[in-house]
Amino acid sequence: MLGAILYLREPTQPLTPQALDAARKLWRDGGIRAYVARFRMNASLYEVRCRDGIVEDLTVDGRISNIAEVRSYSVDGLFDLLELEIVNLNDTKGPFGPNAPALMARVRFNADFGYPERYIRAGGMARGASIEMLEFKRLN
Repeated sequence: MLGAILYLREPTQPLTPQALDAARKLWRDGGIRAYVARFRMNASLYEVRCRDGIVEDLTVDGRISNIAEVRSYSVDGLFDLLELEIVNLNDTKGPFGPNAPALMARVRFNADFGYPERYIRAGGMARGASIEMLEFKRLN
């Protein structure tokens, strides 16, 4: 819980379909097709290199990943993950069960390009989740 409080010291907004749609539009309009991103998701450190929207390299905690679905760790994949979070947070029969309404989900998208900079889900009896973008470098 202390981690959630410290994490929320920086400005965030509720994760809503409208906020996610606006961020995706900003991302699309920015035209970034090649980038390197380093982010922490839950307890792991990910580094992804994308070109033309396709993941070329993915490391997890400094090791080459054997994850089959590497797209999930691109910016587009993170948007898809946040979209699934919205669905699950609004479904009391979903994975969070009756705890879904008690969960807090907050996000901050990059103001220039829309990619997720921070995300946190906390509260209720469900396990928390977080994303923190540590570095984003445009290559094109």
